[in-house]
Amino acid sequence: MTTLAPALVRAYREARYEVDGDLPLTLQVDAYSEALAALMTFNGVDSAAYVTAFNPGGARTEAALNTAADARLHAQLQAAGWRAVRASGHDPRGEWPDEPGWLVLGVTAAQADALGQAFGQNAVLHAGEDAIVHLRLLR
Repeated sequence: MTTLAPALVRAYREARYEVDGDLPLTLQVDAYSEALAALMTFNGVDSAAYVTAFNPGGARTEAALNTAADARLHAQLQAAGWRAVRASGHDPRGEWPDEPGWLVLGVTAAQADALGQAFGQNAVLHAGEDAIVHLRLLR
């Protein structure tokens, strides 16, 4: 059972998560991504997660704080040895600004949850070897 407002959960579900890199792709919650499956296979991993450090707790946060938190998250990902590709969440309704984050290759769902919690996030996305993107609520 989540403590998040239904409208916020809906926004996470409806968002489109754009992944940069050599082969750009778009992730959607509860959808299979052939491009993600190919990216995971190419990198020799069987999982991936989208994690952001922007707007902790779903509260709009000033740009400088978001940027600093993003830099800390990226440094943590690098220190752990995970390959991270720049990504960004987009609200198709335009109610929320884009939220830069990272598609992290090779992380388990538990590791993705821990990263999200460490940066005060309400949710993360995770896909296993089936390349279906799942919304994981953390609150």
